[in-house]
Amino acid sequence: MSRPDNATQGPPDVYEIRVRGVLDTSWSAWFDGLEVTSDQSGRTRIAGPVVDQAALHGLLTKVRDLRLPLVSVRCFNADEEPTGEVSMTRASHRQTRAAVVAGYAAAAWALLFAVPHLYWGVGGVVGLDTALNREIVAHRSGWFLALNWGIGLFCLAGGLVALATVRTWGRRLPARLLRGLAWLGFVLLAARVLDIYVEFGLGLTGIRPVPADQRDEYLRLARWFLFLWLPWFTLGAVAWGALASRLPRPMPPRGNAPPPAVPHHR
Repeated sequence: MSRPDNATQGPPDVYEIRVRGVLDTSWSAWFDGLEVTSDQSGRTRIAGPVVDQAALHGLLTKVRDLRLPLVSVRCFNADEEPTGEVSMTRASHRQTRAAVVAGYAAAAWALLFAVPHLYWGVGGVVGLDTALNREIVAHRSGWFLALNWGIGLFCLAGGLVALATVRTWGRRLPARLLRGLAWLGFVLLAARVLDIYVEFGLGLTGIRPVPADQRDEYLRLARWFLFLWLPWFTLGAVAWGALASRLPRPMPPRGNAPPPAVPHHR
């Protein structure tokens, strides 16, 4: 029995699954980024584009695993003109997907940046001269190694924070805390971008004179910072800013979200 090839049929259909039981919006990641909303009658609506029947059955399996009584399943064909609630669902789905992409991008940036600092923290030297004066590199001390370990661990923690915004285990953390940490990451990276602009902009434009015996080293570092580190920190600031701006504002009654296996029923 042949099955239709959904990959050649344009946009996926939008499905709406209604269940008895109350789930808040933080369950969206559990349901593959679909929109999750509850009403005053104690029912939850799970809706959004579903790529194929296998994905639909996967969603229904998750509903079953949560022991939520199924009320209805509706399909809105992608060829139909989306209006009203369906249009809002698709827009919400795109916004959720954007937040997930931003979360993974911010996590990847932080984890990648942790690698060289942990390497430098154990005594490695490759790449150090792209960020520091060669004299400092040649006279590294214990505090320098400890500083790099601290930066590396800080970046690892940042990567976990970003992942917590898109993974189901992150629901155990307060939404307000995650949002605040995401904004902190953006502010720190934006400040570093501004610092690079000021530090090298003043020297290269002659506003702040550079001693003649330091000029060659200054120009060497300026090339590295302007063509490597400035784009790198800008990329990080964009990723963390996108994540922070797309995280939903915490709902007052959220508190400590229940684990996935214990949804609330009315």
